[in-house]
Amino acid sequence: MRKKKQAWINAQKEYAKAKIELDNMRFYAPFDGIVGAYKKREGSQVNQGEPIVSVYDPASLVVDFDIPCSNLTSLNEGQKVYVLGKKYRLTHMQKMLDEDTHMCPADVDITCEDCLIGKTAPVNLVVMEKKNTIVIPLQALFLRDAKPAVYIVKEGKVQLLSVKTGVKQTDTIEVVEGLEVGQQLIIKGQDRLYPEMAVDIYSPIAKAN
Repeated sequence: MRKKKQAWINAQKEYAKAKIELDNMRFYAPFDGIVGAYKKREGSQVNQGEPIVSVYDPASLVVDFDIPCSNLTSLNEGQKVYVLGKKYRLTHMQKMLDEDTHMCPADVDITCEDCLIGKTAPVNLVVMEKKNTIVIPLQALFLRDAKPAVYIVKEGKVQLLSVKTGVKQTDTIEVVEGLEVGQQLIIKGQDRLYPEMAVDIYSPIAKAN
């Protein structure tokens, strides 16, 4: 009877030990998500710090990007930002220079059912908003006597206008003085034009008829 009791105690100890070892072998994600493909096969050697499997939550996505730290004075968390053409709010912005990129990291929480995790996405951060202003294609602008200028068409002839510019974007620029709404702007081929040159307005619709 004593031997059976001792065997039962030993079995309980082995069971407790096995349970602890099993718990130590399990991986616990810090959130509910989906377990991705394993990066290591069973039986392969794993070094400390190497990734074994990715756990992701497609319902909770974050886009990371960098901002030039010189713009921090005009930026705040909650600022409008467009990701894949959809409007969001800037979630977080680090007000400290990153040693590797020399930029300030920022991120925005988004929702996207068709997005692929790890893929790059276009991000447009709204730094400044202006209403009732004239914006033209950047290629329409050129320098004349070291000053910005544009060509317009008036009464069938080319006219040179000196302009004053404002906020510049990737391919557009604001004109604050010198250009009026409704004027016909020439956006390319300026190097072949000169003031008072006679030109025709090309209309694809009229040509088709």
